[in-house]
Amino acid sequence: MPLVYLAGPITGRTAVGAKEWRAHAAEALGKRGVHAISPLRGKDYLNAQVEADGKYKRLYDIHPMSTPHGITMRDRWDSARCDVVLAYIPADASISIGTIMEIAWASISGRYVVGVLEGGMDNPHWHAMLVDSCSLVLNNLEEALSLIPVILGVDA
Repeated sequence: MPLVYLAGPITGRTAVGAKEWRAHAAEALGKRGVHAISPLRGKDYLNAQVEADGKYKRLYDIHPMSTPHGITMRDRWDSARCDVVLAYIPADASISIGTIMEIAWASISGRYVVGVLEGGMDNPHWHAMLVDSCSLVLNNLEEALSLIPVILGVDA
């Protein structure tokens, strides 16, 4: 089964905001024969680590998978081993260095990167190097979810 890595901002997003689109994407892709993995998998312990505004706290010492090294190594590995990286960056997202790194790792590894930059050139992530590192740049998540199975050749 083809594998898609769901890259996108986590820091500065609400817990719901970071998880909701990923759950939707995984379900939509799963219905079309594509398996999606999230950088939040296996991190249910983070549910208790949110601020009053619903955003994740910046705690890096509560679990081995949440240390800087734990985050970096798994996200790099996932970005390099998947068939496609879906990098969804909402228009209201603050700059996500982690997502930028994931796009770069995937691009360097020869992976197909579908970048969704909502708001197009008004998205603060819109930069020549980031756009050029993506195989395809869209501004709509639903369009990306419909095209990924086509790209993977499982569009039956």
